[in-house]
Amino acid sequence: MLGNWLKTSILMAGIVALFGVVGMALGGSGGMLIALVMAGVMNIYAYWFSDKAVLRMYDAHQIPMNTAEQHPETAQMMIINLLSAEASGACSARTRKPKNALRD
Repeated sequence: MLGNWLKTSILMAGIVALFGVVGMALGGSGGMLIALVMAGVMNIYAYWFSDKAVLRMYDAHQIPMNTAEQHPETAQMMIINLLSAEASGACSARTRKPKNALRD
């Protein structure tokens, strides 16, 4: 079975190739170069800012610390989910940007 990183890499390479073909058809070699640069910039942007886009899509926001006292069952569920995600390795994106990591 292919890993997610390999599937993503193949998809991104396909998108870059599609941009190149369309750029070549519309603008010749100069158009292809511009399209390839645009595709590269879009891929880099998507890679670095995808986490923020998903959080915005779900209207996520930080909650105050005293919320745990008001809703202990929700806080307990969040802790269990976090611990199980860390145990499975699903939290690897947190370590990419330490300033965005969860605080103790």
